[in-house]
Order: sequence, then C-alpha cells, then structure tokens
Amino acid sequence: MKKKILLYFPTDITKQANQSVYKKFLSQIKGFEKCGMDVDYIFHSGTDIIFNNEPIKFKYNISKKIISKLNPIIGYLLYFFSAIQFTKYELIFIRFKTSTPFIIGLLKRIRRQNKTAKIILEFPTYPYLLEFNGVLYKIYFKIEQLLCKQLSKYVNYSINYSMLTDIYNIKSIAISNGYNYEMENLEICKMPKLDNQIVLACMASSIVPCHGFDKILVSINNYLSQKANIKIIPKVYIIGEGPELPILKKYASDHQLNNYVEFTGFLNDLQLKDVLSKTHVCIGCMAMYRKNLFAESALKTAYYCFSGKPFILSATDERFPKANNMWKYLKNTDEEIDFNDVIEFTKNVYHHYPEINIELRNYAIVNISWESQIKKMLQQINVA
Repeated sequence: MKKKILLYFPTDITKQANQSVYKKFLSQIKGFEKCGMDVDYIFHSGTDIIFNNEPIKFKYNISKKIISKLNPIIGYLLYFFSAIQFTKYELIFIRFKTSTPFIIGLLKRIRRQNKTAKIILEFPTYPYLLEFNGVLYKIYFKIEQLLCKQLSKYVNYSINYSMLTDIYNIKSIAISNGYNYEMENLEICKMPKLDNQIVLACMASSIVPCHGFDKILVSINNYLSQKANIKIIPKVYIIGEGPELPILKKYASDHQLNNYVEFTGFLNDLQLKDVLSKTHVCIGCMAMYRKNLFAESALKTAYYCFSGKPFILSATDERFPKANNMWKYLKNTDEEIDFNDVIEFTKNVYHHYPEINIELRNYAIVNISWESQIKKMLQQINVA
C-alpha cells in the first residue's frame, strides 16, 4: 500500500514572480509520485486555497475579499478555515518561508491530530535573514527567531539546498534542485556562432543582491574601458523583475552600457527560447556570499543545463563537479569578475565541445531529477 503524503506550498501561484517556483512544485509532486507516494497537495491561487486542483470550502462564511487583504499570512489561513484532516498522512511536507504565529499554530494542529506523522519543512533558501534590508525587517526577524525556536517541538526533519545538517535544532537533509519535468518537452537550444560578439543571459524570477548580476555589469564596464584590447563585443540579457532591477538599470545608464545590456522583464517560454537561441553562455548566482552561503542548488542552473547552455556559477553546487569543463566556477567572493575569463571559457567550450548542447542535456537527464533527490530524502527518513 502506498504511503500517503500531504505537500503544502503556501505560495500564490497566480503571481508572475512565482511561476518558476510553481513549476518546481509540480515537478516535486511528480517526483514524489514516481517514488511510489500517494500525494495530496495544496497551493494558493489568488484568494483560493487549492486542494488537489479544487478550491477548499471554508468551514466559516469568511469573505474572500477580507482574506485577500491578509497577505502574506494568507499562507497559513489553512490552520483556521480549512477542512483538511491530517490523520490520514504518514508524511507532511511544508515549504517554509518565515515563521509566524500562524505556522506555529498550523504545526500544533497537525501534531495534535497526528502524533506519528513525519513533518518535514523545506527551506528553499537558508539562511534567509540577509535577503531583507530595513529597520522593520530587522525588528520582524527578531520576533521570527523566537518563534523558530518552537519549530523543533513539532517538526521531524528539515530539507535544505545548502549542504547543512541542522536548522533550528532540527536535523536537516541536504538535497539538490532537480529539473522541472516539463523541460523534457523543450527543444535543445542551438549553439549560435561565436564571432565578434559574446552574448550572456542572466535569469531570475525575482532579482535580488545574491544573484550578483551587478558584478556582471561591473565586469563588462571594466572590460569596455580597455578600449585598445577589445576583441569581442559583449551583450547581456537580464531576464526577470525584482527589487535589484532599478539598481542595475541605473548602473547601466550611469556607465553608458545601454547598448550592451537589455533588460527584458519576464519572458514567456517562447520568448525565453528566442533569447537563449542567441546566447553563448548563461550566468548563475554570482554573489551567494552576500547571504553567507557557499553552497547552492539553483533552479535556473538546472534549466541552463537542460536547455543545453554552458553556464558560469560561483557557490559550490554538488550537481556540477568542478572538474568538468562544460561549466565554469568563479570565486564566491566580492572579488571583481574579469570578463576576459568569461570570454576564454566560452571560446574553450566552443572549441572543445562542438555539441555541448546535446552533452549538457544528456548530463541533466542522467544526473538531475527530482525523483533521485526525493528518493535520497525518503531513504534518510526511513520511508523509501
């Protein structure tokens, strides 16, 4: 008999910025199913809470208009209003953002109903405190840290993507992000000719300082300042939105880089395919040190690999051994990036791996899947 699991993703899947992580959720669901689990799952869609594709009917006649005003705590209204019965689940897997009285209340309710279920919190990024700036955030996180001390009362395991073994006194299992299963239907990107222009793509659903796209712009600016030595013209696409975007745009404008940088905003699949067809090399996270992280497992790096695009990263990613020459590691420090290194890497890849797009796709299929990572997790919690 299949083991029953509830996956809870307190994320509004209607928001544009959440579309890539929504695809991750769908792939996690499929990964658990491929590992033999009987899966129920919950999302948020606008003011609806969705249970297995159907809106949950609240126990009480609460106005959705009122509910919609309660963001971001809407993610934990499940505790107060839903009809979910937790007794039938052997595993309960919750994507964790930050701790609030509502998540503590939800965990209490789960544990009160089901004393034997294994509760797992997924930390998509940790530590996350350095992602936010401002006095109000600092005050909030002081309170949040007190609440987090209660998590270990209810939670059996945590999941992280940064090679950690413990989070808030909860045993933590390190896994990697797999590729989204819908990528299996993607065409492999063709490799454009490398002549007198090198094209880069920097991609993020929400651009924040740890992505380090500013370092790419600085490196291009420094490279262009060496006018006598310029042999190849750079072009970079910055794809996505986010709080860091105005800073990047200002830097590009202030340093006369507008002819070399294109800010695309969000792109649909067809538009992204068009940009990547022109791209020689993709850029991963260049500044994880700003979050005091030195290991990562970014979704976009899996996407680059599956699309057949060589890429550059900095923080250690166990999916991509440093000995392999199809991708390149730069230092995960505040040291400036030498754009000449990017050019040399790209030239070497094109010279030694004429079918790198096919080789990267094959590598991704064999080495990066949610099924393999979820199986690894289930084995460690003695469920597989």
